[in-house]
Amino acid sequence: MSTKIRPIKCPNCGSEKHVQLGDKLYRCKSCGTEYFLDDDDITVHVKHHFDNGGFSSFNGNSNVSITSIAKVFAIIGVITFFLLFMIIYGLSSSSPSVSSRDSISVEDTYRAIVPVRYNGRVCFFYLTNRSFSNWYSDDETPPTGYYYGFIDPDSGKVLADKLSSVMTTQGRLV
Repeated sequence: MSTKIRPIKCPNCGSEKHVQLGDKLYRCKSCGTEYFLDDDDITVHVKHHFDNGGFSSFNGNSNVSITSIAKVFAIIGVITFFLLFMIIYGLSSSSPSVSSRDSISVEDTYRAIVPVRYNGRVCFFYLTNRSFSNWYSDDETPPTGYYYGFIDPDSGKVLADKLSSVMTTQGRLV
């Protein structure tokens, strides 16, 4: 009787990838099934034994363990808890905001802007009709009226700002 050469396939999954453990003893790299061949080449004996805690390994790699999976889930859980805590804390805490009691609206209507020398430097002289408004008390607002001053063109800093005349509530200058 002639001997036929056939590939050795795993009887469990059909993979041809295997590791030879001994004389005619093999372990499948895909599913981990151990099997051996008889001399009569008819019977294949299969030993189903998995050393990876019941988890099937990917690509024959059996380095996955329950402790490593538990560590990954613990890290993901801590990160998720931290993010949820930050979101909830961020939504519930109120950041300091400017209330209407602290805000004043200023409107400038420039009547003249002229380049001049002030203290030996070139700057701009301005004349503006300035009105202030707030929403809580008119006693604490600066007076509305005509203001004049000097602005440094390089830095934008106001060098001087003075009240020239006050405008009454009827729109008259005093």
